[in-house]
Amino acid sequence: MKCGEVLRLACDEVGVKKLAKTLSLAPSLIYRWFQQENNNQPPATSNPLWRVAQIYEITGDTRPIEWLCERAGGFFVENVSPASNNGEKQTESFVGEFSDLLRAISVGLSEDRIRALVALIDVDETGRIRKEWEDLKRAGESFVIAVERA
Repeated sequence: MKCGEVLRLACDEVGVKKLAKTLSLAPSLIYRWFQQENNNQPPATSNPLWRVAQIYEITGDTRPIEWLCERAGGFFVENVSPASNNGEKQTESFVGEFSDLLRAISVGLSEDRIRALVALIDVDETGRIRKEWEDLKRAGESFVIAVERA
């Protein structure tokens, strides 16, 4: 889906006039944001989605995208393309990452003897669990891509 269409759909419920008023912008500017791009080139009045995409393309830094994902209550996890169509290798990687996640959780719990899950896991352990979870999601996506290509 093109970003102008994404913005148009996002604005459908609240309406362009209300959005424009809240953002202190002219409704005509928002309507221009809806213009369809040609060949993935932004229109002259680049919409905010194009701007974020351009910032990423210029800097290669995913932190602005990660920030938006956090604001939306989620997390950004980059999809990693499998190096080959070797399904067996992808399966081993996925299972290994899942094992690492379970190990990180287990270590966090075993050190404090289960009282209450939230109270037991300290900040360092939480960081390790988050890292392993993100690695697992990447490995899972890579696995699914390999299966789809097979």
